[in-house]
Amino acid sequence: MNLFVKNHKTHPGTITLRRIYASFRPKCEISRGLKTGKHYPNVWLNMAWMYIISISAGRQIISEWIDLVLRYRILGFGSGVHFPEMIYGHLQIAWSCVVDVLTAKVNSDFLSEQEALSLARKMFRDKVYN
Repeated sequence: MNLFVKNHKTHPGTITLRRIYASFRPKCEISRGLKTGKHYPNVWLNMAWMYIISISAGRQIISEWIDLVLRYRILGFGSGVHFPEMIYGHLQIAWSCVVDVLTAKVNSDFLSEQEALSLARKMFRDKVYN
């Protein structure tokens, strides 16, 4: 991580994309990846395998990311599995977690319904095309 920060400061614009994957941390500690994703414009946060590892941790992490990071830099799904059935199942789990989190955010008036729908599109679809 230090090498990334050092290179970004000395050669701005040379690193175009850096994905930081979700990880487990003690409850009160903010992960280093989240801090980096919040402060560097070319860092995107990726949920990748988190939904398969722990559904409840996936919900918690995505909720924190929505609160703390610019929303267009959150990748809601990524998978390195090799079988279509597993990709489909993983995607269904990811959708379920994100829908639960966004529903809670709408119910608590943190997001409007339109913002929640827009965010879901950006997290799952628009990143592929933009």
